[in-house]
Amino acid sequence: MEDSLLAASDYLCGILGPDARDRVYESASGDEGRAQFRCLLDHARERGCLLSQSLRSGKSVTQGNEHVIEFDEDSGLVYKTTKPDLAGFVAVPVWGLHKETQKPVTQVRLSCATPIGYLDRWRLFNEVFGDQVGLAAIVETPAGTSLQISQLTIGGTTPSRGQVMEFMRGEGFESLDDEFRNWWRAEDRLIAADAKTENFKLTPDGNVVPIDLVPLRVGDMDSWHLEGTMRF
Repeated sequence: MEDSLLAASDYLCGILGPDARDRVYESASGDEGRAQFRCLLDHARERGCLLSQSLRSGKSVTQGNEHVIEFDEDSGLVYKTTKPDLAGFVAVPVWGLHKETQKPVTQVRLSCATPIGYLDRWRLFNEVFGDQVGLAAIVETPAGTSLQISQLTIGGTTPSRGQVMEFMRGEGFESLDDEFRNWWRAEDRLIAADAKTENFKLTPDGNVVPIDLVPLRVGDMDSWHLEGTMRF
């Protein structure tokens, strides 16, 4: 399923140019986002994965901040469909100075993504956390265009904050804030954002598994901003 994310991302770059990956922070509703959605509709038609409705069975549907989420018990998959003409979120590092100490600090906020930013976010999520998220379809309805991804269902409950912290530290991350929502791993210059407890599962055998974090790999020229600034 990983190849479907890469194929769509590469298709967009082939049409719009390789620098499309540098414009991931532009809103999906802006000119860049609309151009990417139009290209994705063509891509979906070519591959036979264009849907006219987001729900596949109409069963076990919930709403999140980014997606309409549908659980398909027959296939064991979760389908997550972005809200119309939106492409979820990407993580944005914000550099600044502490108002009292004047030392450099790093904050992370979530920003609306372009479609290519959303696709590459899930590719990185697969790489870092070993998941198998794939692009299932592009959905075109009167309300707008959405991206639909599929993900293996992970059974279990919501872990505690302490269990999430233990897991993240065990994976080599350090917290960037006092709420333990955003994390930094220096060895591969990786931010893992939106690490709230409901974005993890505690499996019956006691393992903590990420299911919906927002990762970002920081480039070489930016990484120095983060070194030594783990706390605000």
